Amino acid sequence: MMVLAKAYLQEPKWLNEGYVATFDEQWWRENGVYSAGYLALLTMSLLGTVDEGTIGMLEWLNTFPPLLVTSSLIGRFCDDIGSSEFEHKRKHQYGVSWEKAKEEIKVMALDLWKTLNQELVVRPHHLPFPVLMRFLNLSRVIEVFYKKTDMFTYPELMKDYVVSLFLDNISV
Repeated sequence: MMVLAKAYLQEPKWLNEGYVATFDEQWWRENGVYSAGYLALLTMSLLGTVDEGTIGMLEWLNTFPPLLVTSSLIGRFCDDIGSSEFEHKRKHQYGVSWEKAKEEIKVMALDLWKTLNQELVVRPHHLPFPVLMRFLNLSRVIEVFYKKTDMFTYPELMKDYVVSLFLDNISV
């Protein structure tokens, strides 16, 4: 949680200093990995499980393994694509339109999806299948939240998804 708090404080610090990080700066992406909150979400999701929620698994997560980094960056980039107009103005690289930046972010997110899928299909894998599925499913739900707009900030926009998930019958 300390890593998440420090990452959350970094962006307002940059804003107060009038600094806009470019996409070329590696440490901006690193902060994005931390501020995406995936470590906290995955840790909490494992705490309630008997078989997967071991101390070893939690320590492994705390090393920010490639699977966590890839999944976190997918979430960060999906957030950047779907976030509010205010953030678009604040985050874009100087001299590049938001539409161009958004297309570049989509390409980077697509590459990360390929990497995540590749990491998930590698056999043999040292992780239990339910843990692997947590990485995949968290990335999937984040993509749904931000695919067209920022449904995380405006949850009323999720209504159609919730209705289709729980109320609409699937004909077989």
